[in-house]
This record gives sequence, C-alpha cells and structure tokens, in this order.
Amino acid sequence: MSKRIWIVWLAQLGRSEPGNTAETSLCRRTVQQWVPRDNEAGLVGLQDRPGQGRKPPLSPAEEYPPRQRIEAELQRNDEVCSQRGVDFQRFIETQFGTQLSLSAFASVG
Repeated sequence: MSKRIWIVWLAQLGRSEPGNTAETSLCRRTVQQWVPRDNEAGLVGLQDRPGQGRKPPLSPAEEYPPRQRIEAELQRNDEVCSQRGVDFQRFIETQFGTQLSLSAFASVG
C-alpha cells in the first residue's frame, strides 16, 4: 500500500504520469489506476478489494479430511509403505473429484 500512497502523493505534487512511472518502477497502467481510486474513495480506495487473487483448490471444509489423512497411520488398503505426494493426489481426486498438482497439494498439507 505504501507504493500506492507514494503514487498519489507524487500526483498531488503535480508530477506527470511518466515521471511517477519512472520513480516508482511500476508500469504505466498500474500508476494510472491508483490516482482515480484515491480520488473516488480516499485511502480506502487504495486497499485491495475483496475477491482478488486465486481461489484455493479446496474449501476449508474439504481440507479437513486430507489433513486427517496426513496425520493418520497407514491403512491396509493404501498398498504403500509410506505416504507420498502422489498418494495424496489420488486420495483427493477420488474423494473430491479435484486434480491437484504437487505444488498446489503442498498448501493443503
């Protein structure tokens, strides 16, 4: 948020958009978006809006069974001697119908 305030401050000093872009090391479009948001809503307009960013692959309720499974002992039908990421990928796919990459799965465990 500090860069956003900096952009607005530079604009209020009368600096041009190309000068603000060069000084803040941000792209032109980013610099251009923050001044109008400050004009519309003040400091509140400079905060992140809700709903931005990537949604998690599993809901909090869906994360609970995999967490339990990670903490549980191996079961006979596991057919493995240790739990691996690919085993949990298969578990999540069969339980929830969702395919996760190993990197996405790491955030669940």
